[in-house]
Amino acid sequence: IFAAAQSNSSVDIMLSPDVTYRVRFYNGNDEMLKYIKARYDILELSQFGFHAGVNYNKKLTSKLHLKTGLQVSRFGYKYEIKELLFENQIDTKTGGLLPEAVVTSIELSQNYYYLNVPIALRYEFSESKFSPYIELGAVPSYLFSGNSKMVSSDGTSSQTQLTVYSRFAVILQFGIGVNYRINEELQAFFQPNIRYEVTKSGSSPSSSPIAEHAYSIGTEFGLRISL
Repeated sequence: IFAAAQSNSSVDIMLSPDVTYRVRFYNGNDEMLKYIKARYDILELSQFGFHAGVNYNKKLTSKLHLKTGLQVSRFGYKYEIKELLFENQIDTKTGGLLPEAVVTSIELSQNYYYLNVPIALRYEFSESKFSPYIELGAVPSYLFSGNSKMVSSDGTSSQTQLTVYSRFAVILQFGIGVNYRINEELQAFFQPNIRYEVTKSGSSPSSSPIAEHAYSIGTEFGLRISL
């Protein structure tokens, strides 16, 4: 344990399942834009995303560590629209429903894939076998892909690429976690996280009066290997 505590650097292999969403802000007086924002607030739902990657840690003091690395993440959200009526369910002669017609719904999900370089400081409160810590940092990110997937209640689906207005983002990250030292070289960690995008997301142009910001709440865990 003491030998591992003296190590100046380590590598993390991490995974973080997340619940992702986005929030919108509009402070103007345009009633139509207020209505549009309100409708999005009602229709949009959170969905699952993830962060996965490898981090490098450098010990600055006995309790303070600098973390960076390379991660891939997915942010996204979805819509559920119910009581839709497709054209093939309408009798074109009478305008009424065909006898076998049913009212259907669709689920539309939008996903954004980022390449992340986290830059964070981690303060560990002790060097014992169990060590609680806090972590705060910024995550410069590059949006390399986005897609929209629609699934209807009859099982059909389609997928299209999303228009991306801005590919660069900066995300703030805050976590509180605990390390568990397995042996002199290995350490497991568990860390609930909150991530919030301070830049406007790639889903809307920067000139849009409605500001959209992605965020996620998740639990990061993995193994840390002393070098």
